[in-house]
Amino acid sequence: MGELMYTLARELALRLEPCRNCWIRSAPDFSQEGRAKDTSVFGILSFLLNHSRSIAKPKGLLDFPLPNVLLWRRGNRSPERGGYSPKVTQQRHQEASRPPHPEPQELSPLHKDAATTVQLCVSEEVQQHEADIARILQQHEEEKTKWAQQVEKERELELQKRLDEQRSAMEEKHEEDLQVLRASYEKEKEAFTHSFQEAKAALQDTIARLTSQLEAFQAKMKRVEESILSRDYKKYIQDYGSPSPFWEQEVESLHFVIEMKNERIHELDKRLMLMETVKEKNLMLEEKITTLQQENEDLHVRARNQAMVSRQLSEDLLLAHQALEEETRIRRQLEQEKEELVYRVLGADAPSTYPRASVTPTEISFLAT
Repeated sequence: MGELMYTLARELALRLEPCRNCWIRSAPDFSQEGRAKDTSVFGILSFLLNHSRSIAKPKGLLDFPLPNVLLWRRGNRSPERGGYSPKVTQQRHQEASRPPHPEPQELSPLHKDAATTVQLCVSEEVQQHEADIARILQQHEEEKTKWAQQVEKERELELQKRLDEQRSAMEEKHEEDLQVLRASYEKEKEAFTHSFQEAKAALQDTIARLTSQLEAFQAKMKRVEESILSRDYKKYIQDYGSPSPFWEQEVESLHFVIEMKNERIHELDKRLMLMETVKEKNLMLEEKITTLQQENEDLHVRARNQAMVSRQLSEDLLLAHQALEEETRIRRQLEQEKEELVYRVLGADAPSTYPRASVTPTEISFLAT
């Protein structure tokens, strides 16, 4: 019975030699407790070999070397994790130099069933590995997409924040310049208006004073002439009885009055010239006021133009934001297409058997790039 179990286990181990790497990576526990709990095909084969050797110990089997797939289980050492010991290497050379052990004919159906079972187990493990790899790749793609979206969102928020800050700074600067221009304009306008009102009031006072003086002088001259003429004429008639000398005196007095009036006229001409000068100054002040009004209108036009420029900048900012969103969408689409192509390439180049090793998102992203 022990010989039969040993032969069967050895035959199955030799047939499962190509699946050794898959089993080595899928069973990393090499402790005694881990070997006792190993329920895989190779663990069962190792248990059968050890149990059959402890029961029967047939002649010629104890010294027969074990297959490579089970030697590392006996020696607690993996070929991929440091190689075999010298004793195990010597046993392998002896196994290669010895003739093959004759196989009993009655074990062929059992061998076939065991091989079929092992192939099914291996295919299930391969499918499980493929499912794990696909799940890990899918999780990585989801995390990568999520991170990319988060990064794009943060970039958009930062860009929007910078644009808002620039817009606020430009609006503040524009408002400050406009306030300075308005203050300067109001100050100049107030100064010119005040000087114009003062000059106008002074001229009006001068005109009123001169007019009243002229009226008073004319009334006085009229009264003097009337009184002098009537008095002198009556007195001359009484004294001389003839009006000729009287008229001579009257002519002299009229000459005197005419000279006085000429002097007065010259004085009034001077005042009139002064008034003309003041009038010209008033005209100049009015022209200056008109110029200031035009400058005020120009400032209003500039303010409206600056408002239009600010509105245009806002529209350009909106267009730039829309272009950024479009570029972000195209870039995200290109990244998704790239990831799909990488996933297809990785899926096409994947080997038939996959190790059950932990694949980190960093390693997958490195392979994808």
